[in-house]
Amino acid sequence: MRTFSFYIHDVRHIVPTLAFVALSDEQRAREIAKERLMESLDHLAVEVREDDCLLFSLDRNGAMWINHEARESFSASPLAAGTSPS
Repeated sequence: MRTFSFYIHDVRHIVPTLAFVALSDEQRAREIAKERLMESLDHLAVEVREDDCLLFSLDRNGAMWINHEARESFSASPLAAGTSPS
């Protein structure tokens, strides 16, 4: 199981609501993110992270942003290589 962090942006709160969810894969994380977004009309967007790397975000307009760079650096992190991030 993998642990995903869901940051739910809501019109009623300044700070997003954080939820940790253990799931088998990223596809399931997308399904849960869509469910969380649709739970309330007050939910504006959901960001999904794993190990503090943004994987993707969904917004109420149906737009999905995927961080392809994070996927590449997920296995080859600059910190793992002993260099500092720029």
